[in-house]
Amino acid sequence: VAIGYDWLYDVLAPSTRQLVVHSIKTKALDLVVEEYKNGNADSWAKRETNWNVVCNTGMVLGALAIEEHYPELAKHIISEAARYIPNCLKHFAPDGVCYEGPAYWGYTNMYLSLLLKALNDNFGEDFGLSKMEGVDKSVLYYMHSTSPSGKIFNFANSGSTAPAAEPIYFYFSRAFNQPEVAAFYRKVLSKTVQGGNYFRFYFLSIPWYDTASSTADALPKLKVYEGINDIVVFNGNRNIPNSLYLIAKTGDPDMAHQQLDIGTFIVETNGIRWTDDLGTDNYSLPGFWDYKPDGQRWTYFRNSNFSHNTLSIDHKLQNSAGTGEIDRQDDKAAQPFVTMDMSTAYAGQSRFVYRTFRMLDDTRILVTDSVGLQNPSQSVQWSVITSADVECKGNTAVLRKDGKSFSVKIASPAHASFTTKAAKRGTEAEKPIEGYTILSASVSGEPVQVIKVLLSGE
Repeated sequence: VAIGYDWLYDVLAPSTRQLVVHSIKTKALDLVVEEYKNGNADSWAKRETNWNVVCNTGMVLGALAIEEHYPELAKHIISEAARYIPNCLKHFAPDGVCYEGPAYWGYTNMYLSLLLKALNDNFGEDFGLSKMEGVDKSVLYYMHSTSPSGKIFNFANSGSTAPAAEPIYFYFSRAFNQPEVAAFYRKVLSKTVQGGNYFRFYFLSIPWYDTASSTADALPKLKVYEGINDIVVFNGNRNIPNSLYLIAKTGDPDMAHQQLDIGTFIVETNGIRWTDDLGTDNYSLPGFWDYKPDGQRWTYFRNSNFSHNTLSIDHKLQNSAGTGEIDRQDDKAAQPFVTMDMSTAYAGQSRFVYRTFRMLDDTRILVTDSVGLQNPSQSVQWSVITSADVECKGNTAVLRKDGKSFSVKIASPAHASFTTKAAKRGTEAEKPIEGYTILSASVSGEPVQVIKVLLSGE
């Protein structure tokens, strides 16, 4: 409403202008004043999620739109918004990762770009919001974590695998002098326009359009983006056939929009996504927002570790009160690696759990899981979900899709073998699942299980 009122002001009838001013004040601004005064920490104006930035941005734009009528009210709302928006933005530190996943990254940052643009245009400053740690890196992280096939790592409650087609990129490219961001988004925008899939703020791509160009630097073999969800990206040389791209995460499942996916990974070669993420389920499912370890949220297949490319012990859920953390990393080694400590995600089931990704060369990554069990009778399940056709032969599985193939081999223990089953939802109320296969192996008999699986584009 604020944007429409501002852009169309000169052609609106005086009675319409008066109605808009009255409505913005009484139906929005008066309410947020009360919310700033009496709302608790989980208030929509103060919470630590995307809804904080989205709502406060709307209120600030509304306040600016009618500022000449209510200058003190506008000043108050802008100062309060600048006070509370950091509750959300603090979680972008240090490397710009939005812990709520890419769908909410797009939602948050679209409104953030509206806010920063309006504040800087009107006041010549944004009250320190753009200087908060990680904010300037956020679009770069998102761009660099987009796969060679042009897909995103759709973890958490994120459904689409297409990059957010919003003009966030154009604002950030100018604001932080990041021409490579503008070049990236122009390609996304071209595909969007050709497909006719217009989106909420498409129109701002025109006034914000950035023609800046950049010669992108070669991507490192390993890059770690730290945050509540640490994101790990391996890049093989993209000029080599069968070169491998892998992106993985740690996590904190009881934060907003999270799933039991600590240790999960997406791997691609030749433009094919071999392991996948099913994304979000129906928000209206009973208990969908109950994040406690025994919460109903985890009974839904998409939210559980059983639907992700990670581990289970004795076919049990990860512990939502646990976390994953980077334990060690070396991006300078000839074979760069990252080790995740996932122990607290399996509290009560194990003594320790570590997962290491090591890039052996451009086409191969070794995944090593070390699990200290509480007793030798326990079993560990290693699994991935895929939309490819799968052929198992003992310790080796060959995945095939679109005329391409990919190999998954258990290097140890020697006796382990793969099995497959169709991925199925737990209840009829959940979103249907079609065309996905769970590839898994189960090992037992040792107090410490070390599972080594080789992922190969060859």
